[in-house]
Amino acid sequence: MGFDEVIVEVDSMIVIKKLQSPENDRSLIVVIINEIKEKTRRLRSIKFRYILLRANEAAHAVAAWGERM
Repeated sequence: MGFDEVIVEVDSMIVIKKLQSPENDRSLIVVIINEIKEKTRRLRSIKFRYILLRANEAAHAVAAWGERM
């Protein structure tokens, strides 16, 4: 990827707690949580930061635009 230090802004505190927990996740999103954990192990530094949903609207707009492409 070319990145070794990443800050990820997330609008779900539940997801942040699951990503930071060393415990095995048993929720419905276990596959996604485990895949994120696996991919981020290669990074030197990863920080998950909580932001309000309305502050994340730009990211949602870009993601929606990318899906339409």
